Amino acid sequence: MQATVEEVFRAPNLTELYSSGSDAPLIHTDPCTGYRGAPAGSPLALACVNVPTDGTFTNSFVTNALCAPSRATFLTGQYSHNHGVLSNAPPNGGVTALDDTRTLATWMQAAGYRTGMIGKYLNFYGGIDVNRDGTLDIEDAKYVPPGWDDWDVLLDPSTYLMYQYTINRDAGFQQPRPQNFYGPMVVMQNERSASDAEMFPAGFKALGLGKVVGVPTMGAVIGTGSYTLLDGSAIRTPGSGVWTTTSQNMENYGVPPDVHVDNTPADFVKGRDAQIEKAVEVLKAELATKKPSTAQP
Repeated sequence: MQATVEEVFRAPNLTELYSSGSDAPLIHTDPCTGYRGAPAGSPLALACVNVPTDGTFTNSFVTNALCAPSRATFLTGQYSHNHGVLSNAPPNGGVTALDDTRTLATWMQAAGYRTGMIGKYLNFYGGIDVNRDGTLDIEDAKYVPPGWDDWDVLLDPSTYLMYQYTINRDAGFQQPRPQNFYGPMVVMQNERSASDAEMFPAGFKALGLGKVVGVPTMGAVIGTGSYTLLDGSAIRTPGSGVWTTTSQNMENYGVPPDVHVDNTPADFVKGRDAQIEKAVEVLKAELATKKPSTAQP
């Protein structure tokens, strides 16, 4: 039986912030930075009432200190030996080991709540026969477990292949970028490569997809926004920054190439592009090795 409109509006809004396998810098970052000034009684303010400002909980208990079993316990309220998710990988663990027909999502939805999950689900979601139809296909990536109205979940293996992340100003939110580049390749860059044209070769290098040819990039990676003032003029201020997974701030940082080649004034006069020539040379050498340029996990 669905709840009435009046019952839904009387019910509290619930937000669960779930983190597992976090590193020290993230643990000691306040996950509610930027939300603590939210209006009293609002969902954001209520979600952060009991969250410590340094992200460290003095009392924390877990029944199974593994990712998938712990997440399954949160979703079912059961111990690992009861919900059946005993490890992170099949056959006795991961997403297919969980009976997803009776979880917190189905119970909350039945009570009239609108439910949603953002981020990581259970291990192997999207990379295994999740819908249990005997085949691994696009339907497994589209599968949404019962009980969820909104579903914005990462697909394995992209959940773990981070090479950069974005931190919004005055907020602890991290937006990972998954692996999306395939095949034998080289990337070219020069002093005019700016912003996204710097983030791309940096990720290309970090994932080991091939060589970067050229000269260091401009060093102009920063997210900004424009605001109109009362007199009609505008001011532009930074709003977010981008870091590599080695904690290198990409602002004012020129991405160094693997193969340094510059086009000289003499090259321009002759109509020669030494960078393209070197890129072709490097690519031919890579192709000659007959090795795949991406290592599948």
